[in-house]
Amino acid sequence: MEIVRNQLSLEAETTGLVKLHMISAGLQSGKSEQYANRLRENGIAIDSLHVNSVQEFELTLQSSRIDLVLCDGASADIPLETIIYGVQQYCPEASVVAAGDSSILEQHAFGVADIIDPDNEKESLHRLNRVIQLLLAGRKIHDLEQQCRSFETRSQMLLDTSKEAICYTHAGMHVFANPSYLELFGISPDDNEIESITLMDLVARDYHPDLKRMLKLSQHANEKEYSLEVGCKRLDGETFTADMTFSPVIVDEERSVQVIVRHKDEESATAMPNIDLLSGLFSSNYFQGTASEIVEATQQSGKVFALYYIAIDRYMQIRESVGLRESNTIIKEIAEILGNALSLEMRKTLARIGDHAFAFIAPANGDRGLAQKVAERLVTLVNKHVFEQIPETSQPRISIGVALSDHEKIEDGSDFIDQAYHAYSSVAENEKPIAIYGESTAQSEEPTTASPAPVVSSDEADTVDLVKYALENERIGHKLTAMLNLDGDDPMQNYLVDIEFSDDKGILTPYSEISEAVYASGKAALVDNLMLSKIAELHSVCSNEKNVFYLPLSPASFSDENFIQRLDKLLRQHNLEPQALAFVLDGKDIRQHLGEAKTFCQAIQETGSTCYVSGFGERDDDLALIREISAAGVWFAGKLSEGFSGSDTKLQRIKDLTMALKSLNRKTILGNINSPSVLANAWGIGVNFITGPFLHKGSEKPDFDFSRYN
Repeated sequence: MEIVRNQLSLEAETTGLVKLHMISAGLQSGKSEQYANRLRENGIAIDSLHVNSVQEFELTLQSSRIDLVLCDGASADIPLETIIYGVQQYCPEASVVAAGDSSILEQHAFGVADIIDPDNEKESLHRLNRVIQLLLAGRKIHDLEQQCRSFETRSQMLLDTSKEAICYTHAGMHVFANPSYLELFGISPDDNEIESITLMDLVARDYHPDLKRMLKLSQHANEKEYSLEVGCKRLDGETFTADMTFSPVIVDEERSVQVIVRHKDEESATAMPNIDLLSGLFSSNYFQGTASEIVEATQQSGKVFALYYIAIDRYMQIRESVGLRESNTIIKEIAEILGNALSLEMRKTLARIGDHAFAFIAPANGDRGLAQKVAERLVTLVNKHVFEQIPETSQPRISIGVALSDHEKIEDGSDFIDQAYHAYSSVAENEKPIAIYGESTAQSEEPTTASPAPVVSSDEADTVDLVKYALENERIGHKLTAMLNLDGDDPMQNYLVDIEFSDDKGILTPYSEISEAVYASGKAALVDNLMLSKIAELHSVCSNEKNVFYLPLSPASFSDENFIQRLDKLLRQHNLEPQALAFVLDGKDIRQHLGEAKTFCQAIQETGSTCYVSGFGERDDDLALIREISAAGVWFAGKLSEGFSGSDTKLQRIKDLTMALKSLNRKTILGNINSPSVLANAWGIGVNFITGPFLHKGSEKPDFDFSRYN
């Protein structure tokens, strides 16, 4: 019998991956592993277990979340009747698949999901896949129903408590109005008076044609918002001017329109505040004036500026999916990302100029290449950011339109903004993230969500300049990438530390891409010490005793006689346990400095910390090297995990090396996990840790949710 347990919260809903624990008995020898290998190739990670008795089976049901039971329908050790009864009692959502003939279904029509013929592997796998997909579909429907109920409750609460006046209309009739809306128009909330009042009743007659047009446009729009200034009237006859914002919404399966009404009293109309309260950035009015001033300055001095129009893609769809509160959180987080990424000069103009749009102006000196790089960096930073509490399918992305102030058609600030907006519009139409006004959008290729390509050359002098600038201006940062322990429940939360340098334009360069040049420049030891201090400080701030940080070190630290002393001081200063640090040394560096590396690793081990050897597995003598070094484990070379399949020779080499390393009591880490199939295959080959962009793209804080994989 095999029991299949979910171990990844059924993330196959969004990633195509599901982790299954298989508990087997009664099947023909080797069949279980055959099924496991074939399912792995289809992106289903399999871990095989075994039960031999009814007692073991029932204990497993009681202690684990079960998805699927695969058993021998004719087994006398664990009768099928017992299996069906146990599943129905303890795990009613699980499915039973039995090996046998059609008589099983006749006898247990309501207890068996399907039958398989062990002698027909192709048909059996087809049936197993079908049952698994039905399980996933059922879970997805259940989760979606829960999400919908939660969303409806949350949305209603937000609407009821919002200070903004909001209503939903269908064919001009009110279908909902929150308390703020009722109060604004003097409508009693007690007797359902709103149901007999149309939106037209609350707007002056002169504005009715424009209002009808906006309602019609908004009801049939996909995401676009429309705005209109109108004269409004309360039920008591008092009149006032208001801005109305219209956007599409679904109410009771009917296409309707959401209307937000913002009162424009004399004070607010004349004050035109400079700060947007939600984002903390400058307001649209302030930015409009700034843009006009810069255009005038351009005409006088000839100095060229670039205006960046930044908007959130699919914002209305995202807002409908996650609700008003979370969408406001997205606005605030993106504002923070942009503010942190830009220089002080750029931040002086950074503004929120629309519901989901931002803008800033920066010197360009006519350099369109520079404008492109700045835009690419911002797209990368926002699009790789993980917005907590936001489902993966609703993670926001941005696009950017850029305009340069030397364009002949720019006469004032409005023209400047309009050109950037038109560039952004062409981005949306061509599904590209960046466009510069006046240029073909085909030139704007989408950057990846990984680290941007370095802007430094391979020349050492350029690298030295970059490192020097980053050190002097404190422009060295880090990215933490979660490492998942496959050995089972693990109280520790492991992170790989990736060092990043930022140049004067804000372009990021990963340390791994220039490490050799940094070492040759003589700056490597300084970088190592700085990052060690930063990680120690980060640990003290996070105050999580479970975090373990894997920090790459250059060979400069091997020969640094004071490194161990500084390490000990940092541990005591920040109340940091030695076990919270693991140092990653490149195997190539170790070979070049073998004597110093052996002494260094031994000293690290004596402090209570550990060392790992990276780049492992490409050379035949790698095992011999590990026997020479006091290392806790190895990091397999990235090339070994590039796109391997269940029968790949690279996969087989990792399996063989893993077995050999286990005999030496060494841990193994496999990185570059970038797809469901790679993860599925990695899970079944015995490595201790896995990491890569498919699992976690990285963040500045150790905030990865490891519980999702327990």
